[in-house]
Amino acid sequence: MATVTALVKIKNKDRDENPLWVVFRHQKLEVVVSTGESLSPKLLKKGKVIGDRALVLNELIATIGSDLQKAYDTVTKRAEGLSSADVKQEFERLDAERKTKLKWDKFLHKDEEYTKNQRIGHANRRVYRAKKQLEEIQAEMAYWAKQYAELSGTVTSLEDEKKEYLTTYIQRYTDERMSAMARSTKSGYNAVCTAINAYNPTLKLKDVTLTIMREIEAHLLTSDTQNTTIVSYMGKIKAVCNFYASEAGMTSSYKMYECELPTQPNDVVYLTVKQLEDFWNHEKQALIHEKQPGRTAPKKSYIQVRDMFMFMCATALRYSDLFQGDFRDFIQSETLEDGTVEEHLVMFPRKTRKKSIKVMVPVTPIVKDILERNDYKFKRMKDSFFRDLLREYCNDIPSFQAPVTKFELKGTDRSTVKNEYTGEKIKFWEAIGSHTGRRTWTNFAFQSGWLIPEIAGVTGHISLNTLMTYASKVKVVKSAIKPLDTFHRLNP
Repeated sequence: MATVTALVKIKNKDRDENPLWVVFRHQKLEVVVSTGESLSPKLLKKGKVIGDRALVLNELIATIGSDLQKAYDTVTKRAEGLSSADVKQEFERLDAERKTKLKWDKFLHKDEEYTKNQRIGHANRRVYRAKKQLEEIQAEMAYWAKQYAELSGTVTSLEDEKKEYLTTYIQRYTDERMSAMARSTKSGYNAVCTAINAYNPTLKLKDVTLTIMREIEAHLLTSDTQNTTIVSYMGKIKAVCNFYASEAGMTSSYKMYECELPTQPNDVVYLTVKQLEDFWNHEKQALIHEKQPGRTAPKKSYIQVRDMFMFMCATALRYSDLFQGDFRDFIQSETLEDGTVEEHLVMFPRKTRKKSIKVMVPVTPIVKDILERNDYKFKRMKDSFFRDLLREYCNDIPSFQAPVTKFELKGTDRSTVKNEYTGEKIKFWEAIGSHTGRRTWTNFAFQSGWLIPEIAGVTGHISLNTLMTYASKVKVVKSAIKPLDTFHRLNP
């Protein structure tokens, strides 16, 4: 087994700085490479650099060791005579490529700045997480303080009045249903509160009538809100009214309201087989940041986003269902009559859990590979951050550059969705999001000849109308290859 060791070549014991070398050994073969850096022997402990420059130099040692291993593997595959000179020559070729591609020279001469920026970035992330935790604690404290005040009768007259506000009831609705509500759904209700405050911040729930509902709709129209957003907002308001109507002593006139604004039925955005293969085989290059010119590997977030999106494409699961815990708990095996063993993910989707809707998702090789690589548990990421990173990952894939025709309606005015900077139609990569994976699997299933009950068994739909909103209306040319077979033949 090959070993990589760092050592300091002492030329003068009276000097604090001596050349830092990396030694690669395998059986009788030995290759010695200079890092080009100098170090005091006191700062090398058990093959690891310590001190202020530890982060940069240890990363440099690891990189050289990795390249030496690659060089050794390459020379070995040639089936020629194996020598230290051959390995070192191949290493120098790899090293030259790296310096050209990632501006190694700049990295090597700015190691102190790089280390400082790494520490600053780490501190900023810790501060951000601490702030988020503090906000959550403060919100919980405020909620329970409010509950205590109501139960103990110490609420002031002003607070008594605020208790009746529509926005207060909306907040109560999200707080009481928080465990069963996705983050994106809660964000939608928060946006409704903002819209209500712009219309009338003192509007009480019991005063909501058919007339008021129509006035809110008219206000949203004048504030340049898209029809689809208005339909969503008004539906959420109606849901809150239905939930608290009896408690607030509301009249039933609001139930007569129906949003009749026209909406544009844009076609479903989903990946073709070619795009799916291009996505999976894409190698996103690291972004070269001014403050971190030596970043030599793609961001871990790119790899995480790639795995999560492909997992949704291969399972039809919603984004919120990726974070239900350890997927080992959901895998069930079944032995068929011919002796083959099939594995499925059997679980209750978060969105329809109260309806006891269970889904049974086939575990294909690509699904198993992604689960194993992520230790069967995905790291939680905010939906909007995931969407932005996904689009950033896809923005240089050639097959994702085609323009997409999408329309939006504001009242009766129809317009084409365009890029806000270029003024041109948006490209395919700008139209994808976390739900695109679920739509991709559903369309692949239709094109592979699956029956509707079989598809619904994976997606969890109980309404045919809802299921059909996932199906593209564009005619697809039939082929002998079933799209769902793609998840069996993609290389891990």
